[in-house]
Amino acid sequence: MTRLFRRRRQAFAVLASLLLWLGLEEAPVAVAQPTIGMRSTFPGRRIGGNTRGASRPLVHLVPASLNSTFVPATAGRIGILESPSQDSQSTADLCPLQLEFRAISPDGKEDPNGRLLFQRTLLPEREGITLITLPSFGQPTAWTSTYRCSQAASASIDLLPIGTSVTPPPLTLLLPPANQLAEDRKVQALLERVAPSCGGTISTREMMALFELPDKIKEGEWPAKLAVRCP
Repeated sequence: MTRLFRRRRQAFAVLASLLLWLGLEEAPVAVAQPTIGMRSTFPGRRIGGNTRGASRPLVHLVPASLNSTFVPATAGRIGILESPSQDSQSTADLCPLQLEFRAISPDGKEDPNGRLLFQRTLLPEREGITLITLPSFGQPTAWTSTYRCSQAASASIDLLPIGTSVTPPPLTLLLPPANQLAEDRKVQALLERVAPSCGGTISTREMMALFELPDKIKEGEWPAKLAVRCP
């Protein structure tokens, strides 16, 4: 009886070990997405549009040294700079500004047909800074910005193609908080520094210096102060 009991216990132990091994083999293994590596491979553009000619350049206010990649603060604040229009006395060349946020491909590259996570269209405005607050995406996200011009606006100045006037548009990779670097924290702090000026203005020279904008974006008739908009 004792020998039979021992044999059964041994068989049960073997069976339990086998079931445990099979369970471990079949269990899904969570693999962290290599978002840190995406910083070097993502085809980012902090500045979009021509710096000379017809279109109004747009600038994503993100770190200058991180290939147009950025980790927003917990509050989700991002910023964009609109340059002066072609005619400082006219509003004909002002078009709505559309911001799109799309899921990116698994290999960390932009996918123009990626799933749309969020979209925001802003009213036509003159040169200035716009701060907006994003929802939490919880995944790497491609952010593009461009003007959406009607046929009437395009024809009125004979410069803006229908649909868009920023080619190529600025393109930024937004990453989750776990990927934060010192450069991200610096820009987060700068955006917080600008935020109290919502509804007012900020010195153009100060803003250019704070966000390390290149000389080519400074060409044109910039006013001494820029409006700060927080829709």
